[in-house]
Amino acid sequence: MNRFIDNRKNNWQRLEDLLSMTNAASLRGLSRAEVREFGELYRRAAADLAIARAETRDARLINYLNALVIRAHGKIYRAES
Repeated sequence: MNRFIDNRKNNWQRLEDLLSMTNAASLRGLSRAEVREFGELYRRAAADLAIARAETRDARLINYLNALVIRAHGKIYRAES
């Protein structure tokens, strides 16, 4: 599982960085390229969450990824409304 985390933590951090660049209600504040990157990183984080749930009992990792995915999901779907 350490390899899993090491291989993916930069993507998770980048998603955190992009989340911090958005405003409270939408993806405004990001360029078009960053919005595309945000979507890609969101999908990867959601897949990583599914893997973590299936492969580990590490509650901290699962909770971290769950919170990250929820935050990103909220930005995407709030932005479309």
